Amino acid sequence: MVERGNKVRWLQLLQSSFHKNRDNRTVHSPSYIFVEDNVSDRIETVLGDVAASVAVLTQKAVLEKIPHVFKRLEEIAESVFSYELPPVPVARRLMDLSLNISRQHPDIIFGIGGGTVLDSAKYVSYLLNLPLILVPTLASNDGICSPVASLFLEEDQRSSIRTKMPYAVLADKDIILSSPARYTMAGVGDIISKACALEDWKLSNETTGEEIDYFAWTLSKMAYHSVLHFKDPSLNNKEFIDTLLESLVSSGIAIEYAGNSRPASGAEHLLSHAVDRLLGYSGIHGLQAGFYTCTVLMARDSINYGVVTEFLGNIGFFNHIPRQLFNRELFERALELAPHVRRRFTCLDIICPQVLKFAFEETCKHIDRFLSRDSSENGT
Repeated sequence: MVERGNKVRWLQLLQSSFHKNRDNRTVHSPSYIFVEDNVSDRIETVLGDVAASVAVLTQKAVLEKIPHVFKRLEEIAESVFSYELPPVPVARRLMDLSLNISRQHPDIIFGIGGGTVLDSAKYVSYLLNLPLILVPTLASNDGICSPVASLFLEEDQRSSIRTKMPYAVLADKDIILSSPARYTMAGVGDIISKACALEDWKLSNETTGEEIDYFAWTLSKMAYHSVLHFKDPSLNNKEFIDTLLESLVSSGIAIEYAGNSRPASGAEHLLSHAVDRLLGYSGIHGLQAGFYTCTVLMARDSINYGVVTEFLGNIGFFNHIPRQLFNRELFERALELAPHVRRRFTCLDIICPQVLKFAFEETCKHIDRFLSRDSSENGT
C-alpha cells in the first residue's frame, strides 16, 4: 500500500498532459498509454505515488472474465468502490450515479469494459471533474481514447456528448485476443473508415472553406494507414492487435486535437448513425462504418476503394456484416436520413442519390464475391 496522496498531486499530474494547439485551445492528451500483455502490472505505474480512492465503473460479466485487473487494483489503491453499470448508457441515469459516487469522495475513476462502459465512465468523470483511467476489454472503436461519449439522452435518442480525455489507457492485448471476433472486426472497420472521413474533410475544405487541422489530419491518416498496410493482418496476430489498438488510440487523440470528430467521421458515419436510428441501435457501429466506407469510396470513385475493399475482404471483415445491411430499401432510407443526422458537409451533399444507390449495389456484389470465395475455400 502506497501512502496517501492528495488532489493537488493529481492536479499536477494532469496539468503535465496539457498543451495548446494552433488555435491556442487547451488540448488534453493521456499521460500514460500502455498497449501490452499483463497490463494490470502497470496500474501501480499509473497511480504513481498517489494512493487513490478509486471508483470502478464496470459490469459483472467483465469482472468475471478478468478478475486479475480488479484484484491488482485492490492491492494498490487505498480504497476501491465498484459500481455496476446498466447495459444501456442513459445520461440521466449516469447523472444520478455520479451523485452517488461523489458521496464516496473518490480521487479517480476507473472504467473497465467495452464501449458502453467506457462511454459511461467518461461521462461520469466529466461530471465529477475527476481523472479517468480506461481499461478497454474490446477493440471495437476509437472511443477507447477519445473525448466523446455515445449516450442516450432518452431511451430511444442517442447522441455524441463531449466529455474529457482519459488520464491513462491500459489496453491488454491478451484480453483483446480473447474477445469475440466481431468486436475486433468492428475496430478494424472503424479505423479503416478514416480513409473516407479524411476525404470528406478535404472536400469540405475545398467546397466550403472549412479549415483543416493538419496535425489531426496526419495523426488520423497514419492511424488507418498502419492498419491498412499491415504486412500480415489477422485477428490471431498479436502484433496486428497491437497496431490496431494503437491506431484506435491515435484516432481518439486526433479528435481531441481537432476539437471535433472531423478526422474520424464522415459520410460513412452519417450512414451508420442513420441505420442506428432506423434499426433501433441494434447494430455494431464499427461494422456498419466499415461497410459504408466501401460504398462511399466507390461512389466517389476514390483510389482508396480497391485497396480498402481488398484489405477488408482478405481479413474476413465482410463475414461479420449482418445481411440486413445489404437491403437496398434500408440503404435508401438511411441515405435520405443521413444528411440530417449531423450538420457536417460530406460527399452526401453533392453526389447524386442515384450514383450512391448504384455504388451501394455494386459494392454489395463485390462483397458477395469475397463471401463466395471464402465459402469455397472453407468447403461450405
